Amino acid sequence: NDLVEGLQNILSPIEIRKINVNEEDESISIVVDDDDFAAVIGKKGMNARLIGKMIGYHLEVQRMTDYNRTMAI
Repeated sequence: NDLVEGLQNILSPIEIRKINVNEEDESISIVVDDDDFAAVIGKKGMNARLIGKMIGYHLEVQRMTDYNRTMAI
């Protein structure tokens, strides 16, 4: 998928652990390692908003520990 590939290129070298594309909502949810979360989000969410504008989708970012916690329920 070009969208996913583009997002991975933008975030490189950060590795996306999980990704879910919702074309109806035009949103993408990604899970990244806890150490990478702050870099992806940026100050006051600025990086995530800019990346979303670049790809034309709303970007939702989650820490791996939070993702694992929700999956364990």
